Amino acid sequence: MTSDLQGHDREFNRRLFFEKKLFMIFNLITLSFVLRSGVLAVIKTYLILEYGVEAFDKGIIVRQVLSWLLTGISVLGFLYIGKIINDSPELIEKVRKKMEVRD
Repeated sequence: MTSDLQGHDREFNRRLFFEKKLFMIFNLITLSFVLRSGVLAVIKTYLILEYGVEAFDKGIIVRQVLSWLLTGISVLGFLYIGKIINDSPELIEKVRKKMEVRD
């Protein structure tokens, strides 16, 4: 993980990212990857069944546009997680306290 390379404690990050609000956003990002695969498969199947193999070019364009769109959503999700962490010192303090209790 990038934050490990920046000197942040792995256990602290794990506990931070498993906080309810952040964990839900990570789950939504994962769901977007799952939906992308499913939607792209359905679109490709529909185009081939409806228009035959000639629609394969349209399928490539549609897949690329959807991939860009969902990649953008994922990036925005990760940026939002970073914003939540930066704007919520109480969240970081809560995790620190939990780690102190553990020690």
